[in-house]
Amino acid sequence: LLPRLHELLEGDWVEVMTNTMGEFATKTLLSEFIDTKTAASAAAGWDGDAYTLIESPGNPAARIFAWLSVWDSPEDAEEFAKGFSSAVSARFKTQPEETGSVISFRLPADKGAVYIEFAGPQAIVIQGSPSSLLPRVRSIILTARKLEMRETGFSELLKQASGAAVGPPRQPER
Repeated sequence: LLPRLHELLEGDWVEVMTNTMGEFATKTLLSEFIDTKTAASAAAGWDGDAYTLIESPGNPAARIFAWLSVWDSPEDAEEFAKGFSSAVSARFKTQPEETGSVISFRLPADKGAVYIEFAGPQAIVIQGSPSSLLPRVRSIILTARKLEMRETGFSELLKQASGAAVGPPRQPER
């Protein structure tokens, strides 16, 4: 699950929708803007996701879409990120700025920015955020994900989040 972004951002925001996209909807979304084969390949490694859409009641055009996805492998996360980037390029007729595992787009002011980042088997997409809020939105998503990983007790996720070798959770002694 994603954090309640609308409650953690400065300003007046309300949650419009929070849900899961799924592999099929991811492929369908991408195939609106890129060829079906590339869209299917980009969505094929899907292993889970959550997204939220928030808006500012005082300015209904101000909407932020934040999406965190988990993939079968780091290569699948990168393939998704690049597929999503191709879809954004086709939709908005613009080219991305790429720096390592970060892909970003500068869109017309009324469309906000598009930010894509992949790390390990995860990818995040933030679309529509004003540039001034983008670092905060990213931080909220990444912080929440790390906290969720620690709380689940899944040693592999914890190891990934902390970079340390961790064994299974210890059972209390009786």
